[in-house]
Amino acid sequence: MKLTTLTSIITLAFAGAVSTLTSIAWATENPKVIFSPQIEGKDPSGFGVFVRDALESSLTEKSQIILIDRAKLTTSLSESATSEIQSTTTSSNLKITGANFAVYPKISTFNKNTIFTFKVVDLSSTSYRSTMVKADENSDPMEIVSKSADQIVDCIAKLSKQELSRESSKGSTAWSLDKSKPRFTVAIRIPEASAQNQNPDPAGEKQLSSVLLNNAFTIKQLSRPSQSTSIQNALHLEGKEHEALMDECRKKGVEILILGLASSDRATQLGTYSVASARVELSAIRVSDSKVLASSKGYGKASDMSQMVAEKKAIEDAVTRLAPQFIESMVDSKD
Repeated sequence: MKLTTLTSIITLAFAGAVSTLTSIAWATENPKVIFSPQIEGKDPSGFGVFVRDALESSLTEKSQIILIDRAKLTTSLSESATSEIQSTTTSSNLKITGANFAVYPKISTFNKNTIFTFKVVDLSSTSYRSTMVKADENSDPMEIVSKSADQIVDCIAKLSKQELSRESSKGSTAWSLDKSKPRFTVAIRIPEASAQNQNPDPAGEKQLSSVLLNNAFTIKQLSRPSQSTSIQNALHLEGKEHEALMDECRKKGVEILILGLASSDRATQLGTYSVASARVELSAIRVSDSKVLASSKGYGKASDMSQMVAEKKAIEDAVTRLAPQFIESMVDSKD
């Protein structure tokens, strides 16, 4: 056997071993995914853009995968991610980012139905799987997003031959505070306002109360409802009203006062559903010395046939996303 032939065989064997070891290495970790910044196909209603944006947000919440931030990509790689993988060169360029998979969304229409197709490509081999979700004018947009996210994760699981559960997210529905960490007495005031009108019975306050009660915190009811406090003054401790509030907390044995505000508005109308967005801010104040222990802000989205209900659900979604990190930061900073 010629030396050159033997060298070639050894080189190919070594390359194959390295490739196998690389595959084994990433298979033990959560798959890293690039989601295309564009959606292929005509989208006159804006339904496709909404689903694409909401789906990217939903995938970031999936604990089974790691979504690579497109803002960190170079311009050339970002442009590569908008087109189908047709060559080894494009695949290699995307793998430089550390990604194992790329997802390409496509929208089409048929008999008044909107069809979303997602092509999930394995960057190590360019093999792929496709999944489809159908929607009509009566479909709940957020249910379409949730179903699409689950089916994309299923495609990644089949391509990677990994067991990836369909657990919903990193949100507070699956979260609980470590039992070794202290619990204490809190009071909550989170007034809310809609761009359309002001609605009583704050949804954010109830949602946060539910998470805290599920984690064995004691909650004291304040004498005045949250809606009696204006949005403009909600997060400030100046003035007689807030001095009275702090005094009430001391008398009731409250250790931490959670002040916040929630604002919501209709984002768009998709078929028979209103889609709403919300912004929530939270601050944890130690009653003994008025020190701010934790502060967080975040956003939520939701849909419903009723605009008012959609806005309430969007606020609840924002609180659900904020609660775990906010509560842990509050607990860790108390002493």
